[in-house]
Amino acid sequence: MIGNYSNETISIPKNIKLGYVEIMQDDSEILSLKLGYVKKSMICKKKQNLDDINSYSYKDVKINSKLREIEQMRAKDLLEKYADVFSTRHDDLGYCNIDKHKIETENNDPIKKKPYKMSLLHEKILKQIVNDFLKAGLISPSKSNWSSPAILVAKPSLKNASDVSQPQHYRLVIDYRFLNNITKADVYPLPLMQSSIEKFAGKKFYSKFDITMGFYQIALDNKSKEKTAFITPFGLYQFNVLPMGMKNSPGTFQRVMNKIIEPLQQQDECVGAYVDDVGAASNDFNSHEILLENLFKAVREANIKMKPTKSEIFMESISYLGHILSKNGIEPDPKKIEMIDKIVEPINKKQLQSFVGTINFYRKFIPNFSIIARPLFDLMKNNTKFEWKEAHLSAFNYLKEKLKEKPILTVFNPQYEIEVRCDACDEGMGAVLVQFEPDGQKVIQYASSSFKDYQKKWHITHKEFYALYWSITKEFSSYLYGKKFTVQTDSKSITYFRTSKTMNPRLIRMITELEIFDFEIKYNMRTDLLRNAHDSPESGHFGEKATFESIRTKYFWPNFKKDIENYCKSFHSCQITKPSRKLASGVGQILEISFFFERVQIDIMGPFTPTERGNKYI
Repeated sequence: MIGNYSNETISIPKNIKLGYVEIMQDDSEILSLKLGYVKKSMICKKKQNLDDINSYSYKDVKINSKLREIEQMRAKDLLEKYADVFSTRHDDLGYCNIDKHKIETENNDPIKKKPYKMSLLHEKILKQIVNDFLKAGLISPSKSNWSSPAILVAKPSLKNASDVSQPQHYRLVIDYRFLNNITKADVYPLPLMQSSIEKFAGKKFYSKFDITMGFYQIALDNKSKEKTAFITPFGLYQFNVLPMGMKNSPGTFQRVMNKIIEPLQQQDECVGAYVDDVGAASNDFNSHEILLENLFKAVREANIKMKPTKSEIFMESISYLGHILSKNGIEPDPKKIEMIDKIVEPINKKQLQSFVGTINFYRKFIPNFSIIARPLFDLMKNNTKFEWKEAHLSAFNYLKEKLKEKPILTVFNPQYEIEVRCDACDEGMGAVLVQFEPDGQKVIQYASSSFKDYQKKWHITHKEFYALYWSITKEFSSYLYGKKFTVQTDSKSITYFRTSKTMNPRLIRMITELEIFDFEIKYNMRTDLLRNAHDSPESGHFGEKATFESIRTKYFWPNFKKDIENYCKSFHSCQITKPSRKLASGVGQILEISFFFERVQIDIMGPFTPTERGNKYI
């Protein structure tokens, strides 16, 4: 087929030679011309491999639809060139032996467990899964003197399945608890999730990939294979690859992924892996294209395959590790927020712990999280009886509402000025790291912490100074070290800490640690006035009008009425102790009726299909 891609009419004379046809040799390089640029296409493969190339698994990779036509074409060509790094089926896996997994049990005796009892249906399904694993080469029949029991775990898809006997709705899991207890620990670290997220945020182009059944692509040490043996009602099998559920499996997998991407990171490329989640980010299309090609080369050399249906390239934003990353910064994943919003009031400690653990993941987006959530933390204590009260409900709803406001954290840029704002109260302390950008000030991160019992006894000045020390040396030190910044405080006494002649050993120790940071303290009189007029015992925690009248007779600053309104509304202690205006439910009573039709009650049903007159209720 011949195509004319120019803007002019072209005539082809009769009998003219259009080209030459020849048989390509194996491993010959093919070039093609598309839209004005030459690109290197696939290396010519032997005939028996063409089926794999023509499966076009890369077509399932999501490409940013907002790219220009030429960029769309280049993205597709890149995927076509590296189609072999994507799985064509769920069992199309690679085999990476960069670092083989070893199970060291020292001189302990072999673990020997009997198979767990299961229903005939589950036994049949388990046998199907085992046969699939045998065909894929993931496991082999075993004669090992080790054995751990196999169990069948239902996947979420089983809830909506029409046929519960299908094996795709179940997962094979091995109970390796007893083997893990005698296995020597490998303390290889996983990346810090916060660092991984911050590294990618603020870029223009994003790509993410998921390693297909990642653990099953990692080689297993030959001597360790017999220790992975698992027992079923119908036989004994052992893994040929790294199984899931092993004590050191995540560490081994992370070590392998780090070795794959380390050469790219040494070139200052923004690429990383958190176990089987791989991410890449760049500031322009060309740089991102080069980055992806280098990443695909590294993955190909390692013989790792990625899942195309969970891969996205050249996106403006991505969901990565529970967050949405974009050029605007970092925000919580809306799907996670929706899930949190649907959580109902807990009726026991276990449900409360589940809620707090879930929302704690996003605490950096919520100002004064620890102080707000303090009633919930207190209720989870071992010696505390679970009694759900108004203060708990208020904190529960307040935290959910704060997340629904879709907070966005900006990305730290060392070129901009930054400021730490910290404060303390009787129960705890909070801080916020602010960055001054050309279009205004933006939040990099919130931080908060509750005071321990002995800290609650400190004088308020000591609490506020500890809040300053904690925010600089503990929470924000990675941003602040080696950079000049300001600290804003509403405590006048803190501004004199460098010149004070009387200090206790605790303050002296904190000051010594602060000396390595270069900062200037700014006194915020405005907040101090608001606190004295509203929070102090003498003020009575009055509302906006009373607080406004108390301040306006003595002080003035621009927009001070709005500041007073916002301060009073945001004061959490007032919010959770304010009595509810909701009327209590009335007590049911029997109404006495003295004659027929004295009282008529009507119930309405609908909506139904509208009538000719448009009525749809009965």
